[in-house]
Amino acid sequence: MRLMKKLFHMPMRIQSKIMLSLLAVALIMILYTSIVSFQLASDKVKEVSLRLSESNTASAVSALNNSLNDVHKLSVQFINIQALQSVARSQDLRTIPDDLFVSYQEEIAQAVLMLKANAAAYGYGPKFEFISVQMKNGYSYTSQFDDVLPFSDYETCIQYFSDQNKKSAYDYTSPQWLLCQVGGDAGNKSVLTYLRFLYRPVTLEKLGVIVFGISEEWVSETYLPYAQDACLMTKSGILYSASGDSSLIGTPYNQNASLLHAIQEKSTSAASSIAYEGGSGKPQIASYQQLTAMQAYLIVPFDLYEGISSKEMRSFLNAVIIMGVFGLAATAVLSHLLSYGLSKSVVTLTDFTKSVERGETSLRYQPHGQDEIAYLGQQINDMLDQLQIAADQREADLKANQELELQLNQIQINPHLLYNTLDSALWILQCGRTSDVSMLIASMSEFLKISLSKGEMRIPLSHELDLIRHYLNIQKIARQKNIRLEIEMDEALSRAEIIKLTLQPLVENSIVHGFSGYRDDGAIRIHVQRCGDDMLIRISDNGIGMLPEEVDTLNHILQLPSLPTYFHHFGMFNVNRRIVQAFGQRYGIKIESEVGEHTTIDIVVPYSQSKSQEELNV
Repeated sequence: MRLMKKLFHMPMRIQSKIMLSLLAVALIMILYTSIVSFQLASDKVKEVSLRLSESNTASAVSALNNSLNDVHKLSVQFINIQALQSVARSQDLRTIPDDLFVSYQEEIAQAVLMLKANAAAYGYGPKFEFISVQMKNGYSYTSQFDDVLPFSDYETCIQYFSDQNKKSAYDYTSPQWLLCQVGGDAGNKSVLTYLRFLYRPVTLEKLGVIVFGISEEWVSETYLPYAQDACLMTKSGILYSASGDSSLIGTPYNQNASLLHAIQEKSTSAASSIAYEGGSGKPQIASYQQLTAMQAYLIVPFDLYEGISSKEMRSFLNAVIIMGVFGLAATAVLSHLLSYGLSKSVVTLTDFTKSVERGETSLRYQPHGQDEIAYLGQQINDMLDQLQIAADQREADLKANQELELQLNQIQINPHLLYNTLDSALWILQCGRTSDVSMLIASMSEFLKISLSKGEMRIPLSHELDLIRHYLNIQKIARQKNIRLEIEMDEALSRAEIIKLTLQPLVENSIVHGFSGYRDDGAIRIHVQRCGDDMLIRISDNGIGMLPEEVDTLNHILQLPSLPTYFHHFGMFNVNRRIVQAFGQRYGIKIESEVGEHTTIDIVVPYSQSKSQEELNV
């Protein structure tokens, strides 16, 4: 083993290692198969045939026992039918009301029909020739068939079967397998029957008996696949089944008297094999085994020399296959031990590539040895390093582009507001209202001071609301618009952070598009509330409103990556774009409106609080 271990740790090609392993496994298999074949070929033919016969007999008996147990299970189900139990326990059938008796009769008939015609419905497969119910109280029921039973009531039924087996008269607590001679148009025939007695559990009082006639075809089909010439007979030599020939049921076993005599002599043995002189004078052998479900034996005769060659060959091949399976298992274990050293690097590389495929790109392959696998692993490591560098650079560029776009959008808003304010100041001067100019410029100064915010992109919510107040003051002075501002907000939310110039463009949009040409005394209501980790800001106005199709179009355009040329709500689009860039697609603006009633804008942003009191000072 040490020499082999050193050999596999030598620097050689993977192909050479695999070939060496396969050659060693093939050599072991050839030696093993030769030894096993020699041992099997040296066994005696008689011993092989005996094992084969006993194995087939045991399989056939096992199948028969299972089938007879199925009959027992079905009989138990039938006995436990409520209608049958009620009829059996009645001392006088006349005390049962007519309608109830008819119901019992129908239920029993239906159960018999299910057992006889479709026993598979109960989960088992026995086939019944007939089913007869005979009660001590006079009740009698027999399934309809062409043959005539040798009894018509309970007393004659017990008497008939007692003539075959005396214990039928007194040992009624145990089921019994007996024969029943029935007559019909085709003559008399014997049917294998299963007797179940009805009695009270406590007092053991006799109540009735149920006779199940079993189909010979069904019995023989159970064991024939295992033994073609087999038969089922009692210790006294009476046949219960004979290879599917129902005419032989109830007749003595006449194939070979010496075989019957040999089995009777070994009556104390539940299973055995017997060599006997065949009818042609040639030595023959038979295996037999007793069935636990009935007092009968299954007998499987066959020719010892003429008929054993093909069976012997099959047995030999089966043995070779079984030993080959064990040999392959042993070889697999040995191959695993031998190939562990050569396959370790391949398995490690495979596991590593699967981990990388699942997204674990930070892993790196640790090479073992200096073969081709180690070289491939190192090349994969170099490729992953290059991909990681490219991914980091791409992420950095993307983040820089997003920051740049956010700043550009921010810059675009201030000139827009400054233009409108200066235009309003010019309009005031043209109207000769010089006294209002100083107030307008003061409000504009405060507005610009807050909008600059020392270059910060985010400001407290209270500053944004102050900015709106200054803007409305400018509108009142410049445009004579007496717009009321109503704010509903918990004081604790005043320190919440918000992107600068988020609310003011939306308020401006309400004045320009909601009130212009409609009313000058409108009201704008701002409601702020916290929703878990998010914050909802709702801006509502009582302006002219919008049609449903306009609202749908507006909400659709806000989701576009770029502003269409025909869209006039520049400030609203820029605000939504900045929110999405800063926080993601689940945040932004949504609009609702009703013509002549209101327009409502919902802004959803993450909730975060200012870190210090200094951030509250512009």
